[in-house]
Amino acid sequence: MLPDPPEPAGREPSSGQEPIAASAAAAVDSAFFDQLRIPQFGIIHLLGWMTVTAVVLKTELAISVDQSSNGSAVLAVATKVWMILTAIVSSCEFVAASVLVRAKWRARQRPLQPGHWLVLLGAIGSVLGISLFVMLRLVFGERWQGTRAAIGIWMAAGIVISALFALGYLLAAVSLRDRQFWKIALAVVGVISISQTLCRLVWFLPAQTLFQYGWQIAIFRLANYLPSCTVLALIAAVIVDLPHRRQRDWVHWVGLLTLIAGATVTVAGTLLSELVSKAR
Repeated sequence: MLPDPPEPAGREPSSGQEPIAASAAAAVDSAFFDQLRIPQFGIIHLLGWMTVTAVVLKTELAISVDQSSNGSAVLAVATKVWMILTAIVSSCEFVAASVLVRAKWRARQRPLQPGHWLVLLGAIGSVLGISLFVMLRLVFGERWQGTRAAIGIWMAAGIVISALFALGYLLAAVSLRDRQFWKIALAVVGVISISQTLCRLVWFLPAQTLFQYGWQIAIFRLANYLPSCTVLALIAAVIVDLPHRRQRDWVHWVGLLTLIAGATVTVAGTLLSELVSKAR
């Protein structure tokens, strides 16, 4: 039998503690990042998504007002595209949220991933928004968009929903059991949502109260351009997360992509509206 090779100079003899420490650290990391068992995306999810998309789009078309003859043809087409995109985004959130709730119910102790929080908040927001649209249509009729009281209710409800979203994002940042940069990203999204709420609140006030009309328009534009910061924060978090090779399920990615898509549509719609207004 050959003798054991000597230990390298300047190094303490190995006692097996390093593998034990490494395995303990791996066990802690595994427990900290224990995942929900989300089923793989299959044909049943695709059929459900298509069905929900059709229902949401039909609902939006039923409660909307065709204003193509009263304004720009470009804005009329953009409005239809916006409705289709919001229906697709909302249906993705509904399907993903239903899968997530079922998985969470079966394993209540396992933590949510960052995108899971975004899916839940997005689905709740879509339900509140569609319910508000339907209520205004039932109470004020198909021309509710031209009614002062209906617009006031719409703006006030939007401010309340925006404030609730801000609290939801901050709660997610505090409760999240994940890498620190995801907590920071969700906190940034929450701060942006708070800023949007304050901008909408100032814009909702009468022009003579605090600011001149020009300032109100500037604040309204700021509220619609702030979602671009949300997009940047989430993209930065994804870039930092990729080297860690953390396994993310499709519900997580749906949460990220739907929020990014919604923010992009808001910014693009505001920019298009300003370009059309200047072209007149």
